[in-house]
Order: sequence, then C-alpha cells, then structure tokens
Amino acid sequence: MSSLKHSHLYSYHAANSRLASFAGYDMPLWYKGISNEHMAVRTAAGLFDVSHMGRFSIKGRDANSFIDHMIPTNLVKVADGGAAYSVLCDDNAGIMDDILVYRFSSDDFIIVVNAANIDKDYGWFKQHLDGYQATMIDETQSIALLALQGPKAKAIIQSLTAEDVGNIKRFTHRRVALSGVDALISRTGYTGEDGFEIFVPDCHVSRPLQAEKVWSQILSDFATWGVLPCGLGARDTLRLEAGLCLYGQDIDGSTNPFEANLAWLVHMDKGDFVGRKALMELKDHETRKRIGISMEVGGIPRHGCEVLVKSEYVGRVTSGSFSPLLRKGIAMGYVAERYTGEGTAVEVSIRGKEWPATVKNPPFYDPKLYGWKRVA
Repeated sequence: MSSLKHSHLYSYHAANSRLASFAGYDMPLWYKGISNEHMAVRTAAGLFDVSHMGRFSIKGRDANSFIDHMIPTNLVKVADGGAAYSVLCDDNAGIMDDILVYRFSSDDFIIVVNAANIDKDYGWFKQHLDGYQATMIDETQSIALLALQGPKAKAIIQSLTAEDVGNIKRFTHRRVALSGVDALISRTGYTGEDGFEIFVPDCHVSRPLQAEKVWSQILSDFATWGVLPCGLGARDTLRLEAGLCLYGQDIDGSTNPFEANLAWLVHMDKGDFVGRKALMELKDHETRKRIGISMEVGGIPRHGCEVLVKSEYVGRVTSGSFSPLLRKGIAMGYVAERYTGEGTAVEVSIRGKEWPATVKNPPFYDPKLYGWKRVA
C-alpha cells in the first residue's frame, strides 16, 4: 500500500490524470498533456489543485509581530485583506522556504508554504513562538486550495459569485460565496498569469464535498471557454516562463535572497528579524546570481546542466524545460556575477554538447501579450 498522501480531490485525479509522486503526495502530473494545459492557462484558464501546499493559521495578539520577526519583509506594508510574498531565512541567511502571508487583521493570518517543507517550516515557526501571545495550527488537511489561472479567470470567478471581484486587486483577498460555498479568494498565483487562488475551509480530506463542488462546476460550466484541469507539469513550465522560483531547485538553504534576485523582499530598515545579521554581512557581496537563459538553437536545458562561456564553466542550470509558448528551451540558473548582464552570450552543456544561449531577464515572454499585466 502506498504511503503517499492524497489531496482533497484525489478521486478525480486518480480517474482522469497521470499521477506522480511529489513532496510526499500522489498528485496529477497532467490530464490532457502538459503543452495543452500550459497553453490553456496562457490563452483561457486552467484549474489546479494545489491542496498539497501547507497552510498554517496564526492568531493572537502578537501574531503580526511574530510573523514580522520571522521574515525579512516588512509587514507594515500589508493591510487587512492583503497578502505578501516573502521567504523564511535561517540564521545564516539561507532560504528555508518561500511563502505567502495572508493578513485578515493584526491578530489573524494564514501562511502558505511549500508542500515539501510543511513539517520543517512548522517546526521552525514553533521554535521561535515562545514569548509571543499567538497560537499556530496546521490547517493543511482542513482547507482545500485550488488555483484558477489565466486571462479568463476573472470572468469565471465573477460568474460564480455576487461579489464584485474587480475590486480584488493583485495580492489582496476576500471571503465570498463561490458556487454557494463559503470561500476565500485571493488574486495570487504561480503561473505569471492573472488569476485567483481559492481556499475552501471546513473541507477535510475525508470530506471534500465543498471543494469538489467548486472544482466540478468550473470545469463543467466553462469547458466551452477553453478551461482545462492542469497538473504539476504545466505548473512547472508556466512558472519557469514567468521566472518564478521553485524551492529545492532554484532556491534552498544554500542560497540567500540577494544572489537569488529576491533582494526586493529584504527590508533591512524594519528592525530585527531572523537572519538579519547574516544578510547584513552578505549585502553587496554576491559572487553569483540567478539569471534566465534562452536557448538560441535546439537543446533543452535541464536541472544540473553546466553553463559555460567560451567552454569555461561559469555556473549551473537549476530549472530548465521546453517552453510550450515560445517553442524553445529556456532555463534559470546561477552564474558568476560578471556574466549576468542581459544579452550575455553563454553555452549550455547538454549531454556533452555545448549549445548557444543568451542571458535573459525573466519573464521570457512579453507581459503585454501574456501574463497578468495585460489584464490586471
């Protein structure tokens, strides 16, 4: 018997998708093919089950100050009903995870973490909770999480609720009745597209009826709009085209926010926080940096491929794939600081052959034609 965990919509996935093991879960890799699902998101909308992501509820008088101490991002900029992307750093400034913080009030938050890091992150928060008047609960099993992404996502969500979703701006959220189900919708996502993430509370894995209702209605009512269910394969190629990091590949405990091009998350003027001393010592001393890489001809870069300049090693690919939108290979990776300029010519070693490529600042596509900027 498999020891893999199941999401709230596992029965649907098992019947309709190619399953794969990911972060301890049995999750859909694809339904109708990665390329088809990818392009559905770029041109219409795609629906993802992301219930494998961890969800922690933190409440109490000191909830705001506690979370503010745990991350380098200043929460004073996040209003009630807002959300913030940030990272958890260890004492040496290594990235433990990238997270989303949802604020309801100064004493009420939800934090979403990566599936592979649920236990580690929960323990890290608990380790620092002493002295704060706050409680923390792992609600991963009791809250289903879906993501509807694509240029038609707003119109679809609007069709399912009486609320004016046009007033929900990027990185804000609101509780609404969605398909008759009480839900939290947030204008966030991991594809580079406009879209919404949908939290369905009081929906245990063993009682997924509410999540199934929302999932089924979107797929059935809007199939003629081009909406498709999407798996982890398309999620990966979409986030790569947008230049978004995958924890465990592009960022991990051996990388810090500065070299990962996430310096915009670090607010040194906010006061003390975990990892601040180490970050102060590292600031302006990067020897390598995360870049995007666009292949010139042929060759599909993959994780671990060497990046070269005139056949000399200068770095390594951390994420790479074929872009269904651009119809060529793209990648992200780390190279020595002097080779990070846009347009720098490099080579990627793929199975012993050096393929020409160019340094490209993500996103790899034109955000005026694709991505949330065209509709936000």
